[in-house]
Amino acid sequence: MKLRVTTLAVLLCAAAVSMAQAADPKPAGTQPPADSQDEMVCTYEQTTGSHLGHRVCMTRKQRDERAKQDQDALRQFEHAGGNTSRAGH
Repeated sequence: MKLRVTTLAVLLCAAAVSMAQAADPKPAGTQPPADSQDEMVCTYEQTTGSHLGHRVCMTRKQRDERAKQDQDALRQFEHAGGNTSRAGH
């Protein structure tokens, strides 16, 4: 039974590695200027509770907006007295 669990774990890890390698990164030196907000950027994000991630593609502008929304939501949660990692505050 342990052998089957170990084999399954190895196969899942191998699948995750192959998915990460399947990403088509641009060759060095071909990056567009930093102000190109309409450039599509793809990243792999880990899914909570899973060893496999998923590919998320969005423009730089969309990514920045998502980060801002996430920060605002966290601030609202903390302001409302949400449980944070700052013990004693």
